[in-house]
Amino acid sequence: MKLKLILFLCVVGIAPALRSQTVDFSFSTGNGLFCNPQPVTFTQNCSGSPSGFIWNFGNGKSGSNGTETVTYSAPGTYTVTLTALYANDAISASKTITINPSPTISLSANSNYLCQPGTIYFMASGSSFITSYEWNFGDGSPLQTTTINSISHNYIGYGAYTASVKGITAFGCSAVSNYGVQVSKFGISGSISPGGGCISVNATLSVTTNLPPGDATQSFVWNFGDGSPTVNGASSSINHLYNTTTPITTASVSISSVQGCTNQFTFSPVAYGSPPFNTFATTMNDRDTFCGSETITFTGKATNANAYLWDFGDGTIANVTDTLASHKYTSLGNKRVIVTPFFNGCAGTKDTVDIFITGVIASFTYNNTCASKNVFAFYNTSLGNITHFEWVFTD
Repeated sequence: MKLKLILFLCVVGIAPALRSQTVDFSFSTGNGLFCNPQPVTFTQNCSGSPSGFIWNFGNGKSGSNGTETVTYSAPGTYTVTLTALYANDAISASKTITINPSPTISLSANSNYLCQPGTIYFMASGSSFITSYEWNFGDGSPLQTTTINSISHNYIGYGAYTASVKGITAFGCSAVSNYGVQVSKFGISGSISPGGGCISVNATLSVTTNLPPGDATQSFVWNFGDGSPTVNGASSSINHLYNTTTPITTASVSISSVQGCTNQFTFSPVAYGSPPFNTFATTMNDRDTFCGSETITFTGKATNANAYLWDFGDGTIANVTDTLASHKYTSLGNKRVIVTPFFNGCAGTKDTVDIFITGVIASFTYNNTCASKNVFAFYNTSLGNITHFEWVFTD
């Protein structure tokens, strides 16, 4: 009877100890916010030493570790239950967690390009539950926070900027949208035509502009680069009579637009000339007869010339800036060589050299067939009074 009493007392003493175990857990996020999609870390804070854990995160996912991280993709309120497993009991605890909705946002502006420093008006559109807007204009100016979804900003310098807006909700959830802004002088391309020839030359100076939408050219100030007075105009092209052989290197145009933008364009250099004279041409060694195997060097000179056009009399043309030109002929017989001197694109008096190509000119052609690709047929096409042929195959 005493033994039974002692055993009863032991059982009664153990049961309250088991029921005194507590189950608890905490949860947190990396940024302190609870916005979808949101990874949340759950950590058990149970007393004693549980042998295992069963998590039910309320979104269809479960876990079995003391610490679990689960991502909530959709906003809502979820009931999370942790069951701690002890040696002789299983105890559960539940808590609710609220995942707040993240907003959507999009940034736009009345313009993404200014041809000079000025003001751009920005507007953000997005979720109706956004309560504040944080604006970053990308130019080093301070951030601005507003409760309305529009704002203007004055860009004071040229450059490429990325403006952004962050829409923030009452729960701290946010979304960001970017918008590129370019502040630069408008583009200009242009040309002077013709770029060479004999003075006097009536040249056309013309330009094309790339202005932002809604703007247009208003005035042009032309500087012809030859010392003549500048000319004001409203057209994108103008004619000018050049009467100098000095290269034109500073011709330019300054353009203003209706919206007050300005830019300047400098034309590529052009040069005009007068006809060269005292033209003289000959072969390098004054010979007039050459073998077909020779490369012949011609010399040509003219007063004031800075370029020469050679016509070698066999359909071959060469433009050179030197006084020497070389050529090897592929046909025999008499050839009349003509040289024309130029000064800045202005042609001068021509001269001729008559020569005779004699001897032989070795030449051949070859082919093979698909049926026997490693067998070639060679055909002699040499010119001249040939007494015999010698073929050399380097295999």
